[in-house]
Amino acid sequence: MRAWAASLCLVAFCFSPAFAQDAAPAPDPKIDLAVKILQETHALDHMSQALDIMLPQLVNLIKQQAPNLTEDQIKMVSDMIGEEMKSTLPKMVTANARIYASHFTLDELTAIEQFYQSPAGQKVIAETPAIIKEAVPLGIAWGREAAAEVLPKVIEKLRAKGVKI
Repeated sequence: MRAWAASLCLVAFCFSPAFAQDAAPAPDPKIDLAVKILQETHALDHMSQALDIMLPQLVNLIKQQAPNLTEDQIKMVSDMIGEEMKSTLPKMVTANARIYASHFTLDELTAIEQFYQSPAGQKVIAETPAIIKEAVPLGIAWGREAAAEVLPKVIEKLRAKGVKI
């Protein structure tokens, strides 16, 4: 059950670059423009799409950690997690807007917005869902492979230092 909770924390971590901050937008033109850019580029939809791709991985972890759950119970847990996490995504738009505002000047944000209004920018917006659909599973697979390769080496090094693991 601890691993299941840890899995939930991992998913939360993946979606929380600035979540600890108050999500209410400040009256700052840079933040307002960054929010507009994120809205125009469908950032909320992309976050939701990434969550939809990651959720089955989390469900598999839940199945492993709680094998006594029925399929109906697992579906109920999956639906609840997805619904609850998606309900927090709008806060992420504001949190990410703050990050954008801290990294770009107002002039740079204006140029970014103009780019997304250009034909090339519109193509980026249009192609991003397909890119996410391909990249997220690739990232998950890479993470599994890297962990499988790295963890035995780390354990060996820890044991060589006298850590009992």
